[in-house]
Amino acid sequence: SSGFPIVGDHKYSSNNFARVRDLLEMDMMQLLSRKIFFNDLNEKKTSVVAPVPGHIGSFIKKIGFNYDTKKIEKMETIFEERIDIE
Repeated sequence: SSGFPIVGDHKYSSNNFARVRDLLEMDMMQLLSRKIFFNDLNEKKTSVVAPVPGHIGSFIKKIGFNYDTKKIEKMETIFEERIDIE
C-alpha cells in the first residue's frame, strides 16, 4: 500500500484511519476501476465503463464530493488523448 491504503481496507490501514472508517460508517473497501481499455481479439481498441456501486456513491456523498459523470468523462477524454492507448 506504500502508506496509502485503499479506503475501507482493514488489513493495511492504520488505527487513525480506522477511526475515520468508523466515523464514515464504511464496512466495505472503496475501490473501483471505473474504465478499462484493451484490444479485443480483432485488435480493435475497446473500453468498458463500470457504474459507481451504491456503497461508493454513498461514501462520495458523505465526504462532500459531487460525482459529476460529465466532468469525469471530459477528464478521461483529455487523459486518453494524451496517452497513446494501443
